[in-house]
Amino acid sequence: NRAPIIIAILSSKDEKEAIYDNQLIAEATKVIVKALR
Repeated sequence: NRAPIIIAILSSKDEKEAIYDNQLIAEATKVIVKALR
């Protein structure tokens, strides 16, 4: 068993009313999890 890992992934946009890009967050999460394995 391993200790849990907490990951916070944040993104920002230049425009105040920019649409959130959930796919970007999902892809970043996949890259991080793969690197930690």
